[in-house]
Amino acid sequence: MSRILTALAAAAAGMIAAAPAHAASLDFDILTNQFSKPAMHFDYKDGKFVWDRKPITTGFRARGSIDRGYEWDQYVTLAPNGKGGKPLSGRMPYKDRSFTHADSITFPASFLAAYTAGFAKFCARNAGPEKKVSHDLSATFTFIRGYHPRNEPPEVGGSGGLKVTKAVTMPMSVSCAAIPKRVPSEALKVTELKLYTSPATPRCGKPFRLVAEFHTNKPGKVNFTLHRHDGERQNASVEVGQVQGGFAKRWFKDYLYNKSIERSYKVSVKGQELPAQWVPVKVDCGAKDEQKPADALTD
Repeated sequence: MSRILTALAAAAAGMIAAAPAHAASLDFDILTNQFSKPAMHFDYKDGKFVWDRKPITTGFRARGSIDRGYEWDQYVTLAPNGKGGKPLSGRMPYKDRSFTHADSITFPASFLAAYTAGFAKFCARNAGPEKKVSHDLSATFTFIRGYHPRNEPPEVGGSGGLKVTKAVTMPMSVSCAAIPKRVPSEALKVTELKLYTSPATPRCGKPFRLVAEFHTNKPGKVNFTLHRHDGERQNASVEVGQVQGGFAKRWFKDYLYNKSIERSYKVSVKGQELPAQWVPVKVDCGAKDEQKPADALTD
């Protein structure tokens, strides 16, 4: 922030240095006290700090004088030193060569927009889980007033647009909203696992399914392994989605046996310890049937 404000102040000083010698001088002060100080607030939204775009009203005092033979123009301009801000215009006493004028001034959002990027970066660097308020920041702008020779009214334009400028530093309080603490995402867990055959009693020569039914605490992918009693295994996965009453998904494998078999299966879930539940599968094809060698589980 200090680099930003230093660059802005240098730009304002450059304006003054580039101006030709003139017969006028200006001064402009922002008036604050312990109860009133310009302030900008930034909320934290969608991962970044966003200004609430509220205007600022504060007091000021302006003074100026010009040499004999010159008159002030009625209108003055306050130009913010930063990108995106729009200048602010107003009127001040102009009939006397020397003037002192104190009043309140409201800086609208269009003017203050010049400072949002710098202050948002300040919040990003300094904010945390608690609200952060800094009373030591400032914003700069340039006070500009035109004048003309007494015998050349401004509407004639013969004076060549004489202007005098003053670089102004406005003290600023900046408040940055707290960054919400990140709540760790709850891990996906299988809350209930069911393993069964459909139909419940497989029959010889009839297709049946071995069904694994997963119930979880949230949607997501479940990686698991189907084990057979003889040590064969098959890795698989399911994408669990929302169903009525929670989150669940079924996985199945089809079988058809024309020979008598008797086996047991269980399912284990990767990264989670669940009670081992062996499910017997028996198919009886009669006394004349010959036992078929165990098949290998394949992916």
